[in-house]
Amino acid sequence: MRFLRKSIEVQAEQLLWSNWSGICELAEISVGGRLLRGLTPSEVSIRFPSVAVNQNAIYVLVPSRERNCLASEGDWIIRDEHGMLLVRSPDAFELEYEAMK
Repeated sequence: MRFLRKSIEVQAEQLLWSNWSGICELAEISVGGRLLRGLTPSEVSIRFPSVAVNQNAIYVLVPSRERNCLASEGDWIIRDEHGMLLVRSPDAFELEYEAMK
């Protein structure tokens, strides 16, 4: 059987230095009492040793239902229909979402 994903309206911001305020607004600074937290590249290297770290990039630890997720510059942070935050790479975001008109 084949299925189409249901169309659901979500809010999303791409993680870039230029729109940090949009990220904070989307995340409403805290989710379920857990804070959205910026990480330095050295913190990313320690906590996520498999990640190739760019010293000039922005990194954010995003609280989600199951665990904290690492979002790096260019990733999309999404607030779903249940109010939970998700992280998607640019490629995955482009495949799953389209801008509303």
